[in-house]
Amino acid sequence: MLINGGHPSMKNLDLSTVSEASGRYLHQFQWLDDDEIGSIPHSWNWLVNWYRTDKGDGHPEALHFTEGGPWIVDSEYKKTWLNYKKLMEEKNESKRTTTISG
Repeated sequence: MLINGGHPSMKNLDLSTVSEASGRYLHQFQWLDDDEIGSIPHSWNWLVNWYRTDKGDGHPEALHFTEGGPWIVDSEYKKTWLNYKKLMEEKNESKRTTTISG
């Protein structure tokens, strides 16, 4: 999902609304008019374990783990995701060490 944070309807999503609104209200984008909801190419909403490069669905730009994250569900992208997670954790640890020591 891509959100234009500068769109006027984003004013409908203040902290109170996000904290108190139902999941249905948020997930169904009821805070938007229907004509404000667009689409993106499926490559930017690549449904892991549904779309397949070997079946001619194209190639992913952004992964959507619809059946649970890669720490739960096996997929062809699990190893890649875990590698990026490890890199992020190492980078964050390096920042903490630098901040503490320096």
